[in-house]
Amino acid sequence: MSLTPGFAELAEAQLTTIFPQIFTDQPLILKITYEGAENDHAIHCAGHMVGRIMLTPMSGDVESWLWTITGPYIPPELQPSQGRADTLADAPAVRSQRQQQS
Repeated sequence: MSLTPGFAELAEAQLTTIFPQIFTDQPLILKITYEGAENDHAIHCAGHMVGRIMLTPMSGDVESWLWTITGPYIPPELQPSQGRADTLADAPAVRSQRQQQS
């Protein structure tokens, strides 16, 4: 089986080594995932997307914020790396962002 011409070169060019140290003491930055998605945020750190926070329906009229931090390094202050929060402000990544801004 052969790859589509140019695919192997493209795949190789997109591989990047990321060292966990680049995330140390770096701020988390929330960005709206796409235009019109006020309740869906990408979490960025050191120029990389490292997670997501989004409002998700539960049962009935209940909604909660689902958050997850992924990547090669997750600092201890953001452990556990996933969960739910009642409000956006209660999500650990948002709390961390606020602490870094003050």
